[in-house]
Amino acid sequence: MSNPHDSQLRLDLDIISPLLTNAEAWTRQITQLNASIHREWLHFVDKRLKEDAALGQSLAACKAPDDIMRVYTSFYHTAFEHYQKEFSTLAQLGASLATEAIEEAKSDSSLMDPQLSAAGGTPALHASERRPDVSAPATSH
Repeated sequence: MSNPHDSQLRLDLDIISPLLTNAEAWTRQITQLNASIHREWLHFVDKRLKEDAALGQSLAACKAPDDIMRVYTSFYHTAFEHYQKEFSTLAQLGASLATEAIEEAKSDSSLMDPQLSAAGGTPALHASERRPDVSAPATSH
């Protein structure tokens, strides 16, 4: 007699194996996109630290309260613009990362067995092939 879990294991391997085929390329691509996000953030932090350091010099050169107000207004206006632009850039990079991941997953799923692809990648199992629900309480007969 065949163990019903054997057919589920075969089904699981049939689904997982094609997905693992391109895992290295997918991981490399995601890692490169992730690295670009980190590079962008480090570049931004470097730029902002330079701006922050220049604030002290600008304030030291002030001769009147109006000068101080002008320096702070300019500093915060510029900082706001920089942060707004940076968060927009990071959001775009994050969206690219998500889009790439989805597209790669779609291409990996197309490698599935045609029967699985036709069934949307999740074929229905016969009742004898379904795994028992371990979360359900045991019933006594």
